[in-house]
Amino acid sequence: MKQSLWLVGVCGLFLACGAGTTAGAGAKARPGAGGGSAPATQPGVKETLADGTIEFARPSDWEEAKKNRSPLRAAWVSPDHKGMILVEVWPEGDITETTAQKTVSKLRVDRRKQAGVKVVMEATVEKDPRFAMRIHEKYQHTGDGTVDDVLRLGRKVGGRVVMVTVWSKSPDDAR
Repeated sequence: MKQSLWLVGVCGLFLACGAGTTAGAGAKARPGAGGGSAPATQPGVKETLADGTIEFARPSDWEEAKKNRSPLRAAWVSPDHKGMILVEVWPEGDITETTAQKTVSKLRVDRRKQAGVKVVMEATVEKDPRFAMRIHEKYQHTGDGTVDDVLRLGRKVGGRVVMVTVWSKSPDDAR
């Protein structure tokens, strides 16, 4: 599926961020499934948050959602408007053993209250040794039948917590 290709790219973006290196403007995007497929997105563009202390590469062909920009957060929307990436740096705090479960509990309560949304997969903590926190959920918009697949990834980078949230929108039959 096309949406999973850019999810892989986003995980790569986040891993580069966590490694303290950036892919830079000349970096190659990962090929899609099958090895010979076209890249899921164009080479990355260097971005920074938290006064330059956090560096990462974002897809060059994605448009910035400027209303979300602050010194500690930035978001981009895919060219087809079916995907979004949000990168946030926590001003303080840490990811503890209870952070993920507290986040999941809040997401579940919030989704139940959200009008026009049917939960397809409740927010769930998933194990991934690369991240201190990984939360996955899916919900369907009852108005148009589209399904949002949301992945939240968190890890410590240079003493700060960095969260990357990825949204992928697909038609109902792509679940």
